[in-house]
Amino acid sequence: MHPTLTAVLERISTHEDCDRTALPPLYEAVDPEAVTSLLESNTDV
Repeated sequence: MHPTLTAVLERISTHEDCDRTALPPLYEAVDPEAVTSLLESNTDV
């Protein structure tokens, strides 16, 4: 998993006061592979 996605999940779990494994699956909200591709591209995000 891309480090930025890991950081985002950690922040959300901290905000929600739960373990990140208790969060709903990321793929139900966004396409994690598409986000990873975007983050690994040279595009200014």
